[in-house]
Amino acid sequence: MAVTKPMWNHTGEYSCWVQTFESNDRKTAKVIVIVPESDFHLQYRTDHEGIVHIRCNVYNISPEPRLSVILGNDRIVDGTLKSTQASNGLYITSRHIKIPQSDIFPESNINCILSIPKTNYTRRKEVVYFEQPIPSDPSEHEIEDFSSPVFSLGPFHHNGCDTATSSRRITWFIPFLILTVNILISIFNNNNYHKVVSKESSSSSLS
Repeated sequence: MAVTKPMWNHTGEYSCWVQTFESNDRKTAKVIVIVPESDFHLQYRTDHEGIVHIRCNVYNISPEPRLSVILGNDRIVDGTLKSTQASNGLYITSRHIKIPQSDIFPESNINCILSIPKTNYTRRKEVVYFEQPIPSDPSEHEIEDFSSPVFSLGPFHHNGCDTATSSRRITWFIPFLILTVNILISIFNNNNYHKVVSKESSSSSLS
């Protein structure tokens, strides 16, 4: 079995049923069709109150991803998570973190980890934090509304480097190859068993 043009909505449980004169078998497996992201960004900036805004955005991905932001080596920060599914079935997801500038060490690593639950699909963006001067004029870097998952905070610094590249193609995890092979082996062994039994019966009759 092969799906030549898998789509995001092909995700689900699939069953394979094989029947012969001697026996039948049925196996079910979970199939997750992954549409890789079109864009993945990690940025930060400092506002007039000395608050560092970190944002991680991912666009046009399916299934719905997880975004985790890590400061330094192991400090995970939650922040605000926004996720919206567009009419084409793909997700736009963002995580917004607000941290006082005094709580971040200069030249600390900031990582954003993108993952899809129940798969081994992961991507990572990383930037190095450099302390920025605090703007004196609040309107210079006005903070926009964060009610939408697609937001802008004005001039950000460091778009991040991607430690794993992904092409714009549909990637899917489908265990049907192993499933089908196992079923065929089972049927083959079963048929051989019946042939051996049949030969032994014929030999007994001739004797």
